[in-house]
Amino acid sequence: MELSQLATLTVSAVISVLNQTTGGALQEVGSQIVQFLQSRFKDRMNIQEVQEQPKIIQQAIISESLADAQFRTALEDLITKFNSIKNQQPGYTQNNFGNLNINAAGNQGQVTGIDQSQNFHFRSKF
Repeated sequence: MELSQLATLTVSAVISVLNQTTGGALQEVGSQIVQFLQSRFKDRMNIQEVQEQPKIIQQAIISESLADAQFRTALEDLITKFNSIKNQQPGYTQNNFGNLNINAAGNQGQVTGIDQSQNFHFRSKF
């Protein structure tokens, strides 16, 4: 993996974990990335500041990767695992309210609501 890509993907993963926008296995691997970086940079920088200073942390990752091949390999493995899990997750959300699926692909017209007897109410486009 090219170093600038590795640094960019790492910062993106760390921000996702710190913002808690991940969950399950993705959160677990992301937390491993954060812990890995914190242990490596503990005396030099605070990984929690990645949102305010992403370029500085990206540069530190690139510098460290150039100086230590084992660091680079371990980080690449974690990022590859993170992206593999991320790519397996569906890229959509489905909102269900009762028995009404507002994201149904085949909806004809504009559904505005449903009453207790499960009758749909359509708003006319005219």
